Amino acid sequence: MRAGFGWSSITPPLPCRLAGYARRQALSRQVAQPLRARSIVLDNGQARVGWVICDVLEVNRSLVAEVRAAVEASGGLAGGDVMVSATHTHAGPDLDRTWDDEKGSYREAQARYRAFLPYAVASSLVCAVEDLAPSTLAWAEEPVYGVGAGRRAADARPQRLSVVTARREGELRGMVIVYPCHGTVLGPNNLAVSGDVIGAGVEALEAGTGAPGRCAWAQGAAGDISTRGTRRERAPREAQRLGSVVAAAAERAAGRAVAVTGELSLERAMVSLPLKGPEPPEGAGQPEGAGPSALSPGARPPSRGEDDRSEAALLEEAMVAQQGRRDGTRRPESQAEIAVLRLGELSLCFVPGEPFESIEREIVHRTGQDHLRVVGYSNGAPGYVFGPDEESEGGYEVLSSPLTGEAGARIVATGARLAARQT
Repeated sequence: MRAGFGWSSITPPLPCRLAGYARRQALSRQVAQPLRARSIVLDNGQARVGWVICDVLEVNRSLVAEVRAAVEASGGLAGGDVMVSATHTHAGPDLDRTWDDEKGSYREAQARYRAFLPYAVASSLVCAVEDLAPSTLAWAEEPVYGVGAGRRAADARPQRLSVVTARREGELRGMVIVYPCHGTVLGPNNLAVSGDVIGAGVEALEAGTGAPGRCAWAQGAAGDISTRGTRRERAPREAQRLGSVVAAAAERAAGRAVAVTGELSLERAMVSLPLKGPEPPEGAGQPEGAGPSALSPGARPPSRGEDDRSEAALLEEAMVAQQGRRDGTRRPESQAEIAVLRLGELSLCFVPGEPFESIEREIVHRTGQDHLRVVGYSNGAPGYVFGPDEESEGGYEVLSSPLTGEAGARIVATGARLAARQT
């Protein structure tokens, strides 16, 4: 097996609008932490696969197609063999809403950045191809306590971290971890560009391993997992504290990783996603006092405190997301690409949007492959992905998503079928 690592800068120009919080209206005029696209390329002589993880909120299908086209033009990789993922930082550039505020308009800068982004992301993959060298791959798992926790219920169970390492003559060349946790330590009041807890975790991991530019954190099935119940404050130092916990767990896992065989394969399939109608599902609920005016064009949630994540506040944000679908600001994705990368005993199932933990759990149950991990926020951005059971429960995630519970069921069936085909 040969492995290569690469990275490129995708820090946006300033001022820019940050993504992730509907109530945040002011533009960012400060960079607290540079944003990057981090890549790994694997080649066993029969197959070559690339994977890039970007410090952005999401990667929609249009951006993924542009990245793949740019990579293929370089000649180092086939576009269809490239997976594009997002870390889901809520302190990265907003690619949808215009970069305007009361101080001015910066739409031209936004357009230039949007045109630049796919080529910048592709360049990290090109660097990884050039870095290909014989490597011994290994992987391991480690429970992580006190960082990611279920946010729809009081669930403090540890989340599993998976790590894939590449070494040459015993020396670490690089690693990728898969760990599910919303990058939302920093809240709506934060106006500085940052990778949040994921960026802090990668920095700690690179410092601890002595592998700068060669470590990455990919999101798992984190649609309903966040730091809401574990964070002590919404500040950079708290992102650093929690990120360091994850980095330490990754280093422990890397120290006892088991060698991976040379098996490398990639299976992909498209699946149609049933969408909701234009109105909220019956029984989904509205925040107290919310009426038709809350759904009018250009509606914004009322001003609330930094730590107000009450059901009413969340539903208000969900209603703004609904309006974005109605007025064309966000066009729902009705097709999804599911991919399964087989690496020895480890299978990585790439799912677009924000899959709930139950999506991974059900795919594992159907395949019997305990060493299968879902990588969320990959190759598309259709919204929260949940099953029929979660849809009936309602709540912020269900209300804000354009998808039905049947969409999650179809994604599970497709992922399980692709994973079973590789056994």
